[in-house]
Amino acid sequence: MMRSGGGTKKLARQMSVKSRLINALNKTIDDEDFDIPRSRWVYKNTRRRCPSPPVIWQTKLNEFGQDPVMGEYLCIGDYICLYCEETEGYVYSEQSSATDNGLCIYTNQDRNRPTNIPNQHVVVFQVCIQNRYKLNKKYRKWISTLQADGGLETGAKAALNLSRSAAEAENNDNELEQKRQHGKRVRYGEIVQLKHILTSKFVHMSTTQTSQIDKNYMKVSLHEFNAKNAQFRILPRYKVKSEGEVVQLYDQIVFESVKSPGHYFHASEPHQLDYKSHGSELNLGVERSSFTLIGSYRETLEQERFVRGGSVIRLFHKELEAYLVAEGLFDEGVTEDVHFRIRVIDQHRPKTLSPSTSGITYWQIEAEHSILDGDVLRWEQQIRLRNMLTRQYLCIDSRSEVSLITDPADPRTVFRLHSVLKEQDEIQYESYARIEHVLTGCWLHALKDEDYEKREFRSNDQEMSMYGLRWDGASTRKVSASGESMYDDAYTIQMVEKQDVMNFNFVAGMVPFLFNLINDFQTGASLTAKKTHGIIAALKELKYFMTVDGQPDKDRQKLMRNLRVIDLLVRLLQCPLKDGDEEPHMIRIFKEAYDVLHAYMIGKSRKNALYFAKYIDFFQTQFTQKGGIGLYVAQMIVELIRDKRKIVDRITNHHLDIYIDLLRKHQNYRFLDLLQVLCVCDGVSIPNNQTYITEKWLRSYKDSVYLTDRGQNINKRPNIVYVSTNNTQSWCTLHEFVNPDSAEFNEGQYDFLIHQLELFKSLTYGRNDFAIHVITREFGYLTWEDAFLCITSDLLPDSIRAKYCELIIGLFVDVGNNYSVLDNPNICFVYEYVGSKDSEREQSQFVVKDLVTIFPVLRDWLAEFLNSNCVMTASDIGHNLLIEQVLRLLQHLVKFGYYSDIDDVRHLLTPLLSQLDGRHDVPFPKDKSKGYSKEGQKAVNKYRESGRFETSKESEAIVKAKYQAMEVLDLLLTFQRNIRLKTFVEKFKGAEVSSHKKRGQTSVEPLLYESFNPIDTSKKGIRKQREVLRDLKDMFHASSIFDIESTTTVLMDLSDYKYDMMVMKSLDILNKLYSSQSDMFRLALEAQILLSQDSARVHREVQRSLPVLRRLAKQKLNDQQVLLMSEILDELAEFCHLPKNPHEPHFMNQNIMISHGILDIVLDILSQEIDAKLLKEQYGGMKVIFQKTLYLLQLLIRENDNVQFRIFNHLDTLLDVQVVPSDLALALKEVFIANQATCLKVHPQQIKKIVRLAAEHQNQASEFLDLLNVLVKVEGLDLTIKRNQALVMKYIMQNFKKAAYVLDQPRESRRSNLSGPLLLPYWEHILTNQAEEGHLAYFAHLVDLLATCAEGENKFIESLCQTILPVEEILWVINHQDIDCNIKRPFIKFMMWVYMKPAENLIESGAADLQHHKQIWDFIGTVIGEINQLSESVKGMSDRTTDLLKMSPSKSAVAVSSDTSSLIHSGIYYILEGVMPFLEVFYTSFFSPDKDLYPDEIFHTDSLATALVAFSDVVGSMLTNPAHMKCLVTSVTSVVTSSSTPKSLLVTVLEKFTSEMKVGDTKSAVRKGNMEYYAAELELNAKFHTFAQNSSRVHVGHNTVQQQLKSSKSKREYTELGSNEELPLGEEFQNLVKCFIDQKEKKPNKRYALTRKLLEQLAIGACNYRSRNKKSGISAKKIRFAVSSSRAQEELDVKCLQILRTLIHNEERKLPDDWTSSAVDAKVKKQLAHIKEIQTSINAHDVVNKVLPHLARRSDAIAREVLAFVSIMLFNANREVQQSLLDYFFSTREEVFFMAVRDRMQVSTNSIKEKLFMIKKSMRNAG
Repeated sequence: MMRSGGGTKKLARQMSVKSRLINALNKTIDDEDFDIPRSRWVYKNTRRRCPSPPVIWQTKLNEFGQDPVMGEYLCIGDYICLYCEETEGYVYSEQSSATDNGLCIYTNQDRNRPTNIPNQHVVVFQVCIQNRYKLNKKYRKWISTLQADGGLETGAKAALNLSRSAAEAENNDNELEQKRQHGKRVRYGEIVQLKHILTSKFVHMSTTQTSQIDKNYMKVSLHEFNAKNAQFRILPRYKVKSEGEVVQLYDQIVFESVKSPGHYFHASEPHQLDYKSHGSELNLGVERSSFTLIGSYRETLEQERFVRGGSVIRLFHKELEAYLVAEGLFDEGVTEDVHFRIRVIDQHRPKTLSPSTSGITYWQIEAEHSILDGDVLRWEQQIRLRNMLTRQYLCIDSRSEVSLITDPADPRTVFRLHSVLKEQDEIQYESYARIEHVLTGCWLHALKDEDYEKREFRSNDQEMSMYGLRWDGASTRKVSASGESMYDDAYTIQMVEKQDVMNFNFVAGMVPFLFNLINDFQTGASLTAKKTHGIIAALKELKYFMTVDGQPDKDRQKLMRNLRVIDLLVRLLQCPLKDGDEEPHMIRIFKEAYDVLHAYMIGKSRKNALYFAKYIDFFQTQFTQKGGIGLYVAQMIVELIRDKRKIVDRITNHHLDIYIDLLRKHQNYRFLDLLQVLCVCDGVSIPNNQTYITEKWLRSYKDSVYLTDRGQNINKRPNIVYVSTNNTQSWCTLHEFVNPDSAEFNEGQYDFLIHQLELFKSLTYGRNDFAIHVITREFGYLTWEDAFLCITSDLLPDSIRAKYCELIIGLFVDVGNNYSVLDNPNICFVYEYVGSKDSEREQSQFVVKDLVTIFPVLRDWLAEFLNSNCVMTASDIGHNLLIEQVLRLLQHLVKFGYYSDIDDVRHLLTPLLSQLDGRHDVPFPKDKSKGYSKEGQKAVNKYRESGRFETSKESEAIVKAKYQAMEVLDLLLTFQRNIRLKTFVEKFKGAEVSSHKKRGQTSVEPLLYESFNPIDTSKKGIRKQREVLRDLKDMFHASSIFDIESTTTVLMDLSDYKYDMMVMKSLDILNKLYSSQSDMFRLALEAQILLSQDSARVHREVQRSLPVLRRLAKQKLNDQQVLLMSEILDELAEFCHLPKNPHEPHFMNQNIMISHGILDIVLDILSQEIDAKLLKEQYGGMKVIFQKTLYLLQLLIRENDNVQFRIFNHLDTLLDVQVVPSDLALALKEVFIANQATCLKVHPQQIKKIVRLAAEHQNQASEFLDLLNVLVKVEGLDLTIKRNQALVMKYIMQNFKKAAYVLDQPRESRRSNLSGPLLLPYWEHILTNQAEEGHLAYFAHLVDLLATCAEGENKFIESLCQTILPVEEILWVINHQDIDCNIKRPFIKFMMWVYMKPAENLIESGAADLQHHKQIWDFIGTVIGEINQLSESVKGMSDRTTDLLKMSPSKSAVAVSSDTSSLIHSGIYYILEGVMPFLEVFYTSFFSPDKDLYPDEIFHTDSLATALVAFSDVVGSMLTNPAHMKCLVTSVTSVVTSSSTPKSLLVTVLEKFTSEMKVGDTKSAVRKGNMEYYAAELELNAKFHTFAQNSSRVHVGHNTVQQQLKSSKSKREYTELGSNEELPLGEEFQNLVKCFIDQKEKKPNKRYALTRKLLEQLAIGACNYRSRNKKSGISAKKIRFAVSSSRAQEELDVKCLQILRTLIHNEERKLPDDWTSSAVDAKVKKQLAHIKEIQTSINAHDVVNKVLPHLARRSDAIAREVLAFVSIMLFNANREVQQSLLDYFFSTREEVFFMAVRDRMQVSTNSIKEKLFMIKKSMRNAG
């Protein structure tokens, strides 16, 4: 091919396969479209070469390559700027839309230090090679054809796919060639392309569009694709350079278009470019403009890890775990000043391990000398930091305040980065730096304890409106400048990924377009059709940008918020519509803008919705806009409100009136959707909205509702359903109304009817009785007869029948008194009724069957329908949707107990399993007369073999139906388990009754007693075990309703579907199928046998109340429901404690309620989302409910170890409960009281959160400090936990200003006169109980907590406490006469542990001065009087004092002077727990009598001894608490022995005290009586649990390899019971393991191939834990929990890990005991090789990536199983598994494996240390 100006030469490089494909396809393109070959043109220049003029370098590219002066020349891949000599400015583009894509040129800029460049990227271009483009051009044509025609034929689709592949190959080839030629010098005359960095688009010239300014010139613009228009020849401006010479930087050059030779880049005359910019346009014409090449940088692979000028980074404060951020928008200013936004890194939350993608964290780093310098930056080089959002520079002024300013020339914006660990001169990403301000020498510093309050949240005026919604709840801190470099002010320099920068630049590039558009609308600029088309195209770009692969992208939506694009769009929509010809154009633009906002709202981003909600009031005014804009507004608001509880709560009745009025006027389905999303929010019904809409719409405006009725009721054809759209004026048959081919069909009316049915369902959701009554009875909008006729009518489309089936569930089945009898097993049995005819009545008397009249009809129709639909057809989507809804209907009927007969259940199983069995499904129906053709049969076979498992729209409908069938199957399994448990209890009763008879004893009677040995290996014992086992098997067989083998086959087949929900549910049911027997035994161990009348009564009351409570637990309650729920909670709380004694737990009633599942209901109630700002308006009732629920929880936990551990596992959830902090703290306190295990297991993050809650609520919830106190010191054991002490002190110090606000007072404010006596007016105000309520309690609890933390002689904590509270201030408190003695108690304790019992010596602590301190002796003198006075008072009230001594007063209780009882109560505990321990320490370690210097001390001591002896004489006989007794004895002994009082007096007192002491007599009479009343019942339950335990152990067999595996004769122990690697025993579990072994295969990789299903389940479980939505098209709600609860999810994951481990463990157990010493034995070698093959086969399924992420979970069981599995995978040092682990560790940021190992080691180490410490302390105390 020839061209003017030169010849060609053949390709020099070897063509790849892709290249040959490209060339083959290129033959179809016309010659005129050929692009130039890859070879470079050779120019023969006959002109004389002139030496190049000398160049003065200002900026150099990185020097690399072979030539030492490489930096002087332009090379392929270089990043350059083009400086126009005519306009004296740089070429730039700051817009990213395809409409405003022109290039402009600045004017009057300094070439070396330009100042008005908004971002380095807008002026930088990359020099690229001449790219191929023809195949991409062809592919774009295919896409255009597809969009124009709306679809393609099958053949055309294949051609499209081929074209796509070819285009991708061409792109890859271009990239490879760009890399290959990278660094090659560019010569004059060569063809290059210029790629703009900001937009990642190529510079193009247009052959069809002219310049906007110079009409004789062509437009130059930016486009993403390659084309001939993007190719330009680079030529010298002056003749001193000629073609063929190397292009040098700072040369003046011109660009000639290859597409249009003789046309050059040209700069127009300067003009106003837009609303803010003035400059020139770059166009193409015959006149040429010259440009100077200014180098920015040159990339190399080695330097990618270094920071360059212009790089976008994040600054992450490592210690604070916070990003340096600022908010605002360029051209509009700063909305939030520079501050820190905390984002704590938590290895258990993988999301936090990845850097933030928010634009507010992005900073651009610039070299100080020039914004254009993109060279690698070095440590201590002067730089500037520019905020990407505001485009302003970080600055520190003379007052050391940190801010942002716009002037880049301001010297206050210059900083230096100093390396923390300097390893090289260049700044590397992820390195640590400290930031120094050059001008002031200050350092950027984080104020860790000073919150930054965001401007938009500072006003509280509109908290209850949409404007009051806080969309960002992250913690923030202030930033400042420090005169010294702080060690902990180290910042990680994080790299922002290239794609994230591109996304940011795209959105930032859209901002000027929106500014210009708003300005045009506001100034009245003309709007033409052409301009409108461009605007709409740009808005569409913005809309499509927010979706990736059809799914909303949260990160991109977030950028719309960060860069205020959402606010700009709203500002655009606030512009008034113009009248006249421009009105249609504006309407089109507004509609497209609403589409953009709609795209922004899609997805479940809470922040997006809350940020946008403030504009709802404006949008409500837009419903009536012209041109149908209101419908777009409605669509957008629907997405805004959907499942956003905080927004729904702020929708008032006024809003609802507006929506209902719009619905009446327009009758458009979008307004029905708007009402629908206000009725149900994220699965929670909103009854107030449901009732209001029903009242105001259905009851008031019947004319706006589509009516349906049967023909016989309106004089039409009978048994045909008719519909009326005009309030009965005319009727149309429903089957014609919904038929698209019918003449009666109207799409708008059809949509309205369908969405009306959806609204009916939402109005009645959650059993809204009022709405159900109005719809089904009062107005008869949908009667039972109408609905049933619709689901049974073959005239209607199946999709419509499915809708009516849904409504039957909501309107007629899930109503009234129908409650589930299967979801929550009944494990309480009234002994009287067990085995009798009354048993059925007892178990079902509260199952009120409301469907008695219609159930027989439903049952018969369901049976007929299921039997006729055993085979599913993929193409019949509507019918599959109908099957799904019919199965949902069946599920509800089974759940509500309508199928209670075992024979009815067995009849259900056959059609149910047939529907589940996908091996019979077909892809399309067969011809009714001919059947399947040969090709059709092949398609069917292929579908059944593999096609049915793939994801598709057709498969999705089938999957949903099968999933629903599995839900029914799950209920039937529960039904079977319940029957078995009932039979087992009957068997127990038979054995127990027969045990009292001399004859007729049963075979299982010995199991009643603990003496029975289930593992006896004697012949007699084994014979007895076999007899019992035979009896148990007969029981299981009689109650079995499943055929195990066929059900297993079906479930294993279902697990092959490529839908997460199918894998999870099928394996869950398989696990339950093979665990039904062991589950029965597990439930039996939790079951309660009720013998007494009171227990039976409580059981019935709980059984009656809990279904109502369970239903209301997840609803937003109205006032009536609040009253009902309050009554139930009060009643249940009364059951939990002994009569008239709320502090005494009722153990039997506790267990009855726990057996009924009360704890799950309590957790559901407390998990409800509540907006604290709407507490008075909407959630006042919920506050009461929360208080009562927490009180009930407190009573349930009290003194119940089992409940303590269960609630402890939900501690994270409970710590998030709002509104009632005080009640929450009291409930959580019960979790740790007297429970050493929970105190040791509590996580540091949980302690941190409790401290933060205390700091946040302060005097409103001082109980959190009491909770911390219980964590630090195990109540009842009197032992402190050192780890918790250190953690509590650490977090208090971190939050000192808030957590210790009562102590955080300036020293100077503590004295009114610095030279005078100590005065503490602030403290005095609080401690004398004159301050606001709660401050006194907080003060007392805080001091007591600090004192408890100091217990145990911790030197570091003591020194902290001494700093916090000096001794003179404590002495001031304890000597203050107006402070109640009870309040002094924690202060005395503090002084004793911090100053008088220090770990360091007394001189260092300052306590040595206390022995003769005047205030100490003043205090002792006061105490003498108080003891004497108290002794006199007690004498007159001895009986009352005995009762008072059983319970300590609150630490903040203040006695009333007129109440003698309260004075005695506080006084006696003050003496016993405050004064006496102090006296014992003081007189033991400090007292040193000196008659000459301190004679008064001896007198006081004698008086004190006399007072204490008298006090002991009075009070000693009343004491029952051992701690009080010990304290009394030690203190009296130490004081008397130190005094001159006769020692015989001491002996007399102690003898009397010993003779009258009553240790441990603390039980109340009521409690004793209660224990006697329930003694027989407790004994019966103990016997039943022994019976269940023995039965279970007999059932699973002996723990030997021979017994468990059957196939082996080894006598080895099968598993180590009680260890971390224990495995389940029994034949049932081994049969489950065998399900995942292909017995037909011999090769391990095939034999164990089914393990991939287990690993797939584990991968899904890990993703669900991370809350990652799958792209399977299934609702997120079902994916989130495909099993019934998170507990079931955990059990399934544990079982999967156990099965995987067992596969290897079983083979390992076959080795001999001494296999390590006989490893050379052939059999051992063979077995080890076999084990290795199994390990390798399992490892091939990506084990490590699917299993190790589970370590991020907070479950001990999961962590234990994962580590055990990894351990056995590494058995005998399997190298492949080792390598897989190494690859995983090197490829992820997560360190959960090492954290899990470390945590388990720490837990064990801490537990050992704490136990040793406690043993030593106990021994020391005993000594």
